[in-house]
Amino acid sequence: MTRGLEMINFEQIRIWKYSLGIGVKDDEAACRDRLRVAFLTFRERAAHLAGEISRDLPEMTTHDLSHLDALWEMADAICGEANNLNPCEVFVLGGAFLLHDLGMSLAAYHKGLETLSKHPLYRDALVAQLEEALGKPPSESEIQSPPEPIRKHAIGQVLRSLHAELAETLLSLSWKDPRDGSEMYLLDDSE
Repeated sequence: MTRGLEMINFEQIRIWKYSLGIGVKDDEAACRDRLRVAFLTFRERAAHLAGEISRDLPEMTTHDLSHLDALWEMADAICGEANNLNPCEVFVLGGAFLLHDLGMSLAAYHKGLETLSKHPLYRDALVAQLEEALGKPPSESEIQSPPEPIRKHAIGQVLRSLHAELAETLLSLSWKDPRDGSEMYLLDDSE
């Protein structure tokens, strides 16, 4: 398992600096500032969910903020010197970086395991794991009370299988703000 990616200062990456960076002055500066502030808030909120991935999938490589920020370097390398992305395109690209793996945590689901366990894939994964371990089809009571390692493995399988599907809807879901319990979204500025 890989841990501790070097933290990248994505705000120093060319693709960011010349599109949403501080100090870019032109007729669109106010719009650019609004996009930058919205993205930074989005990133801060996504960091919480990304930080939970290692709890639910400890065998996976690092998927925290350092992983998300490292994607800026990859985009910059692909775009090269001839970067012609506008601020809106860079905002969307950065949003895709933030969202792409966030569904690999129970924290991304409204009621965590309660929600995930209602998905048909969860029961299928659990039954398959139990059948392999027991050497026979499991009884309903075995399915309802699986051993912890089997339950965790099934959860991990389903999280990995569904994370891209969940990424499509994460912007419309809300969570409780841990500071005050208020409703919050990954991206508050709906415009």
